[in-house]
Amino acid sequence: MTGIHKIADINPTINNLCVRIRVIRLWTLPNYENFPLPYSIEMGGKIHTSVKRIFVSRFVNLLEGGISYQTRYLGVRLNKGYFKTTHHENVVN
Repeated sequence: MTGIHKIADINPTINNLCVRIRVIRLWTLPNYENFPLPYSIEMGGKIHTSVKRIFVSRFVNLLEGGISYQTRYLGVRLNKGYFKTTHHENVVN
């Protein structure tokens, strides 16, 4: 089992990623298909994190802004595209 990784050091090649995070900003993207749950949950700070639609029902009532969490089994990808919420080179899913 690996230790806790620093946000600055994570990249898509790390297996068994474990991070301790504090949710600084938390918002949801609405679902326009008349579904009661949001499309996704988004968090920002030093790195952008998204909770995708298939996991929203599991996390929508658990996550709060200003709270610290320790988590593992995250997906990491490059922060590409036109809309970037942080300057970090990676995004966590």
